[in-house]
Amino acid sequence: MATFKIIIKKAKREPVILDDGTVTIYIKYTHFEKSSLFSTGVRVSYEDWQDDQRYPVKGVGKESKNRRINQFKSYLEKLVGDLIQKGVEPTTKNLKAINAHQQEQAKQKEEQEIRKKTEENVILQYNKFLEYSLTCKEKSTVRTLAITKHKLQKFMAYHKIKTLSVLEIDLSFYDKFKKFLSEKEGNSDHTIGNRIISLKNFLHWYEDRGGKVHLDTKRRAFKAFRETQPVPIYLTKDELETFANVDFQEEHFKWVQDYFVFQCNTGLRIGDMLLLRPHHIKGDVIEMISEKTSKRIFVPLTPKAKEILSKYDNRLPKKLKHRYNLYIKDALKIAGIDSLVEIRRKFQGKDQTITVPKYEAISSHNAVKTFITLALQAGISPKTVAEITGKTVAVIIKHYYGSNEDQLKAEMAKAFG
Repeated sequence: MATFKIIIKKAKREPVILDDGTVTIYIKYTHFEKSSLFSTGVRVSYEDWQDDQRYPVKGVGKESKNRRINQFKSYLEKLVGDLIQKGVEPTTKNLKAINAHQQEQAKQKEEQEIRKKTEENVILQYNKFLEYSLTCKEKSTVRTLAITKHKLQKFMAYHKIKTLSVLEIDLSFYDKFKKFLSEKEGNSDHTIGNRIISLKNFLHWYEDRGGKVHLDTKRRAFKAFRETQPVPIYLTKDELETFANVDFQEEHFKWVQDYFVFQCNTGLRIGDMLLLRPHHIKGDVIEMISEKTSKRIFVPLTPKAKEILSKYDNRLPKKLKHRYNLYIKDALKIAGIDSLVEIRRKFQGKDQTITVPKYEAISSHNAVKTFITLALQAGISPKTVAEITGKTVAVIIKHYYGSNEDQLKAEMAKAFG
């Protein structure tokens, strides 16, 4: 005969009360006068204990505690039923053995779930992605990727999310993340687009290594924002000449001037220019492999580019990229490169046009646009410019080539008189 009873421990007929005033509730299993105690894991104040087999706990939280106790009792009753069904005598020893086995399995399953959640944790995996990126991407790209991780952490903190699985990155997450970046962080659509691009790069990396991602991430709706295609901003030939002839007194403006003028005369990306070494200079040309595209670059040197290289013994001073981009604006402002230009962007899905002095809109990237535009205006073919810069003709025409009003007038006059 097997019986179950909900009890608390007693010693010499007195309840065993712990130092904090609580008692542990057990299930007493008896089989042919042999008994064993099984802890329910529920502890309550001794005052809340009552010897009631249906509702052993009273006071605050009694419903959930009574439910847990009775569920554990039902679990033991089922184990006894399973033993009988298998033709095994449900002795206290056998019940203890099967309960220990079940508890061990439950523990292993829980540990497996914890490991799985840890393995799928977005921040943990993103850290691995950043470590990988350091081995094969530009430092500026890694910084952009790191900013996206920081934004993810801020998003989780704002929404009080302790852990986030990679599989939880779906369209619902996408919409909330975009809203957070726009409304709470004040990011433009262009910046939000960069964050989404970084996130998608991470997801591709994770999936390529056997991780599972949500199917939503492959939908067209899970996309980066794109701004209205801006008109390329560049320095005209006269503006470049004006800037090149300024006699700067501050040392940091002197090297910034040389950097920018050299870029405008060679079309080199800032990353490639910083990697330029004497062995890349072969007579009147620069020959090197582009850091970003891994394509061969072949740049015939202009007299101005030669002059700058000669000044530094064919090794430009190594400076920080972000300082260069910061100082360019100030240097151009001093040089009077301040004609007004319009910048188009999207913010919260709406087109915006703002007007700023040209120096505010210039970075090292615009030096490449200046080279390409001036080269094309001078009659160099797009194919030749593509060979020099390591870009495609389509990319050059779409993203880098700007035309000025004088050129347009001249071409119209030539065509129509």
